[in-house]
Amino acid sequence: DMVAGTRHVTNKSGELEVVEYLDAYNVRVRFIDTGFEIATQASSIRSGEVKDKLRPSVFGIGYLGDGEFKTWANYGRTKEYVAWQNMLQRCYDPKCHVKRPTYIGCSVCAEWHNFQNFAKWMSKQNCEGKQLDKDIKVEGNKVYSPETCMFVTPAENSIEANAKQYAFVSPSGVVTDVYNLSEFCRENGLDQGNMSNVHAGKLKQHKGWVSA
Repeated sequence: DMVAGTRHVTNKSGELEVVEYLDAYNVRVRFIDTGFEIATQASSIRSGEVKDKLRPSVFGIGYLGDGEFKTWANYGRTKEYVAWQNMLQRCYDPKCHVKRPTYIGCSVCAEWHNFQNFAKWMSKQNCEGKQLDKDIKVEGNKVYSPETCMFVTPAENSIEANAKQYAFVSPSGVVTDVYNLSEFCRENGLDQGNMSNVHAGKLKQHKGWVSA
């Protein structure tokens, strides 16, 4: 059953085909769906344990890829894998969209469907203690990609998030995006509670400021 051309069914990666048999510990196979090739043991083929690293296995779209970056290290998930999985979850997990509807319509570029590509990019970033952000560099962006993403501190991420929540029109008619409501109110002699009510529609205006 290890003759070249023989097909076997795996547990989770579809069918594979034997390409070359050298011995029981060195059998080259090719997966039918993706064309990915790997050398493995005959016993692993027979038990169906061989995995296709190009087959989407994370939220139906992400795949691990073939490369140096690992998903596990020191008995836990690597930081690269955690960031990659969380990114895919925000875009493609319906359960996440129920709790965080702002991510509906977001997507990950094709290059980053491959974990190896994302991890390689992340390894070159200053990401310690920071969060992956997709829309500070490009306002309103909904696609995670090397061109649009960066790592920012939680404080920077919070400031940007607040900017999306508050926008006011000044007494002179100028629209202002507010990055920090308490600081904005302090600098302009405004009451933060009243401005929150203006934003929520509970007050029409406060000292001439209205909601944008």
